[in-house]
Amino acid sequence: MPNYYLKTLSEYLAPRLNKYDRWRSITKVLALSKEASQRLEWIIFYQTKAQGNASLTCRHFAIPPKTFYKWFKRFDEANLRSLEDQSRAPKRRRQKEYTPNQYLKIVGLRKEHIRYSKFKLFALYRQDYPDDQTISTWKIQCIIQDAKIYYHPKKQQKINIRGPDCIKKGEECPRPVPLPPADR
Repeated sequence: MPNYYLKTLSEYLAPRLNKYDRWRSITKVLALSKEASQRLEWIIFYQTKAQGNASLTCRHFAIPPKTFYKWFKRFDEANLRSLEDQSRAPKRRRQKEYTPNQYLKIVGLRKEHIRYSKFKLFALYRQDYPDDQTISTWKIQCIIQDAKIYYHPKKQQKINIRGPDCIKKGEECPRPVPLPPADR
């Protein structure tokens, strides 16, 4: 049996691509970003036309050498996704520094005094729990955000007009008697 019968069908159908054309076709298949494709072109130019001359490559593409060397060092032939931008978010984010007990106390205070700011809640917390000196206004703000306990004036206005017992639509609700303003 002659050797030409052993060739695969893909070798007959597809023309042989050099390494650089193969990289370009892989970027289309992987749907790499425009920036990653541009970085690949830097590396292809560096290896072909510039013949390993980094300064010529940098001048040609008008990029700083530091940028070129950063991406050249990161480049991996087997993984062209290495030319994509990586996340700039910190690897370790600051953890919440409050205890579950503090969380429950602050949520209770906030529900009692929904209109109070974190500063007033801080003063109330210090009055009610004088032994706990580790709480701060920042921690109170974090707890309010996590628990999503915000004052909504429009929502509160609807409740005041209709009353809390009139939830179903179409039900007649007596108008509540306005209360005198609370002392602060």
